[in-house]
Amino acid sequence: MFDYLPLTFHITEGVNSKEFERFSNMFNDPDSSPDIVRHPQCGKEVWIVKPGENTNRGCGINVCRDLSHIKGICANNQHNGKKRTYIIQKYIERPLLYKNRKFDIRCFIMTTTVNNNLQAYWY
Repeated sequence: MFDYLPLTFHITEGVNSKEFERFSNMFNDPDSSPDIVRHPQCGKEVWIVKPGENTNRGCGINVCRDLSHIKGICANNQHNGKKRTYIIQKYIERPLLYKNRKFDIRCFIMTTTVNNNLQAYWY
């Protein structure tokens, strides 16, 4: 169903880090990298930039198409006096959709053993 996992960079030291340099090189010349897989009908480079720690529910996620926008986001590596890191991911060009909307599936499982009987509960 899925051809690949999204290309991901973890920026820990802002725009001067080696990982951001690696991302910039790949952004500027995507054809030189075998890591970027494109669907034949899609060609637009879309990237997601999100905080790398303590995130949930989509807070702080930015969708970007140009390097200057991404650089501007990653340049801010302090938040409330704490160091901030960023995750940059290539957006999936053909996401799995339900009625033209993205979705997620959340399942919870609990297993217990009582008197050597294994029981599992799925929610």
